[in-house]
Amino acid sequence: MCTEKPTFTPESLHILMYKNAPNRSQLKLDFLDFPNPFGVKLLGDNRWVCLSRLIPWEEFEDQYAELFIDDGAVAYPFRMALGAEILKERLGVTDRELVEQISENPYLQYFLGLPRFILEAPFDASTLVHFRKRLSAEMLKAINERIALQGLTNSAKPSQEEKETPPPPPPISHEVIPPDVQVETKPPQGK
Repeated sequence: MCTEKPTFTPESLHILMYKNAPNRSQLKLDFLDFPNPFGVKLLGDNRWVCLSRLIPWEEFEDQYAELFIDDGAVAYPFRMALGAEILKERLGVTDRELVEQISENPYLQYFLGLPRFILEAPFDASTLVHFRKRLSAEMLKAINERIALQGLTNSAKPSQEEKETPPPPPPISHEVIPPDVQVETKPPQGK
């Protein structure tokens, strides 16, 4: 039987507030350099790796960082916040299921910007509610437009490998629903 896993928290990173990375290399991770405990080479043409290349993470990092005060609570990076919302929408899973999948999948952890594969979840399900509160409808609209533009730009340039790039992610819903709330919609009853 599974035992409860320890939770990875930003406090364990010793971050006192939200800080931009001194160099933006964390935002542009090279998948080939993504360490994993399995000793296998992971595929660079995986859908999450390809999608991560379409998203201009660094373009919105400063705007996201402005949402935090200097002496405020610990914050997760923009790539992790936005990436989690994209994963949730694309996979169509609950907050809890998303956290479980992230803890099991190195591709999802790479997509979120983690520097290496870890054997626990980088956050708990309730953190996703906080991510949704920070990512405003206006910010999400601008991000969606930029991703779509990036996708069009990439499709206009033939790649060296001539591989199809994944389409931009669908628009991210800004509706805040508590984790694991099941919404039932019943058709109107006729007379």
